[in-house]
Amino acid sequence: MLGMFLSALLHIYFYKKTSLNEIFMSSISAITLASTVGITAVSYFFWSGDDFVADMSLKKYLIPLIGSLIVLFASFSLNLLTTIVFALIVSIFSIYYTGIIINFADNFPEWLNIILTITLLWAFACSFYCISGISPFPPAQGLSIAIGFVILTMLNAAPAVTGYSAALLSGVLFIAYARCGYQPINRISAITLGYIIGWFGLMAYQEYLLSCFVTFSMCGLIECLVAIYRKIISFPKIQNTPENTSLFRVLKESDSPQIVTRFIWSTNTLLVILGIFQINGPNEFSLPVFAIILCLWQQYRLLNWQQPELSLKEAGKETLTSLKKSFNTFFKNSDDNKPTDDK
Repeated sequence: MLGMFLSALLHIYFYKKTSLNEIFMSSISAITLASTVGITAVSYFFWSGDDFVADMSLKKYLIPLIGSLIVLFASFSLNLLTTIVFALIVSIFSIYYTGIIINFADNFPEWLNIILTITLLWAFACSFYCISGISPFPPAQGLSIAIGFVILTMLNAAPAVTGYSAALLSGVLFIAYARCGYQPINRISAITLGYIIGWFGLMAYQEYLLSCFVTFSMCGLIECLVAIYRKIISFPKIQNTPENTSLFRVLKESDSPQIVTRFIWSTNTLLVILGIFQINGPNEFSLPVFAIILCLWQQYRLLNWQQPELSLKEAGKETLTSLKKSFNTFFKNSDDNKPTDDK
């Protein structure tokens, strides 16, 4: 409720600032300020350092979050390169100050793990720019991750203060998502939201919940990778990465927000469920890999929105028919390429 109240007040305030319309056209400004102020207050009153697995102080917990204000300030320039550079600087400082370093491999030197951790946090923040082509998607993606953390806390898998922070962020993002239809997102400032969510990822790693966090984030990550891939293969034609996502393409082709909304929430709901089960997963990779397959299948269904939905039996039959045709075509081409005897 506190997050919703703060967010609503800030949205109303920025909405009335017509002189700053170009800068504050995005709800990201309200998201950042409401999250920073609210989470700082919640953490101060409910802080318990003993609840964390690793050594964590209140300053270490909040400094990376406050860094989001610097990224937001950089986004006011409405220059993508400037915002990306500031996001990198803040990522370096956050990793240096908190000392949170992801151990990618035991045989990696420490300096390489530090560089990779900084790169991962920075890339995750920038990934929210790639998925900002449709204004409801970044807040919806952040909302799913925040709700996942709230459930983890209720199951005593995450520190209570992290759950309170996630609950407050859920309220903030709920208001932001509700306002997306009226206040379109500023694509560049979406990097700020990505950095805030990445900060939750740092806390997740400290609590051995990184695989849960990755599972919660899989929908946005897959969309981001797809968008970057499409830009690489057709770079001279497509310059705007946010417009390369499957969500943007389907919305443009179908002109039906319902299809996109159904994809966003059905996929993210399944990912939250998978992320919760990952707590007791047999290893760190099984459910995240399944989440990748799930997102790719959902992408396929989204891109083929014109076709009627098939039952499991019909889908299996269609797959077998397609494989049969592929094999027949392959062997036919092989027979055609056999040398013939000239008489």
